[in-house]
Amino acid sequence: MKMNLTSKIRKIIKALEMRGFIYLYSREQVYSQKLSKVCTMYRIDYLMPWGEYKKKFPDKAERKKNKGVSVRVEMARSFREIAILYYLVNVLKAGDSSG
Repeated sequence: MKMNLTSKIRKIIKALEMRGFIYLYSREQVYSQKLSKVCTMYRIDYLMPWGEYKKKFPDKAERKKNKGVSVRVEMARSFREIAILYYLVNVLKAGDSSG
């Protein structure tokens, strides 16, 4: 039985958005040399506020042109959509236990 994981991922992203964390979900096609075919790559990015980005990555923050704007930071990337779902569930659970 095939499950629609995309809808579950989007629901979790919406729940995280309600808590103030903005995550972006995207898919892109890449060519795999190993498999000799086109594959889909799933990706989760976090829209990190400028202050948090500056604390975490001070060297990268100095080189940015648009200072003060939220920065898109890649958090997870996988060929398997279920791995992205697991990552988001863990982020949501971590938010539940801390606050």
